[in-house]
Amino acid sequence: MVTKADYTITENFLDEEAFKFIEQQLMGTQFPWFFQPGVVEENDDGLWTYFAHQFFAENRPQSNYIQILQPLFDRLNPKALVRAKANCYIRSEKLHQHNFHIDGDYDHNLAILSINTCNGFTVLEDGTKIESKRNRLLIINGSQKHASTTCTDAQMRVNIGVNFF
Repeated sequence: MVTKADYTITENFLDEEAFKFIEQQLMGTQFPWFFQPGVVEENDDGLWTYFAHQFFAENRPQSNYIQILQPLFDRLNPKALVRAKANCYIRSEKLHQHNFHIDGDYDHNLAILSINTCNGFTVLEDGTKIESKRNRLLIINGSQKHASTTCTDAQMRVNIGVNFF
C-alpha cells in the first residue's frame, strides 16, 4: 500500500476470486452500459462521451446489478454509501484527459477501483497520475479535484467509483 498525504493506493485490493467476478461482469458482453453525453457535465467539451452504470445514488440502489459490487463494499466497509458507479471510456486514437471535477463539495472518501490495466489514468489536481492497473484501488477525498482519461492501448478503460463515508 502506498500512502501519500492526499491519496492511498492499494494493489490487489480484492482477492482474486472476488475481483474476477466483478471483472467478468463489467467486461462481459451482457452488462448494461448507459450512454453519457459528457464526462464531467453534459456536453462538457462537446466531443468526449462515455458509458456508465449507476449502482447506488440518492440513498438507494439504482440498479438490479448492485450485488456485483458486494465484495467491494465488504472490503471498503463504508459507514454510509453516497454513490457507486462504473465508468467505461472507449479507446480513443489519442489519449484525452477530461476536465477536472469534484464529486461533492464536502469531505468524503472516493474509492476508484481499476478493472483493467491500460494506459489511461486518474489525474489529481497537483498533476499526480495514478495509472489504471487491474485491481488497483485509489482512495482520495471526493472533494479533491481529479480528472479521468481515455486510453489508447485497450478496447476500453473501466473503473468503479464509490463515494462513501
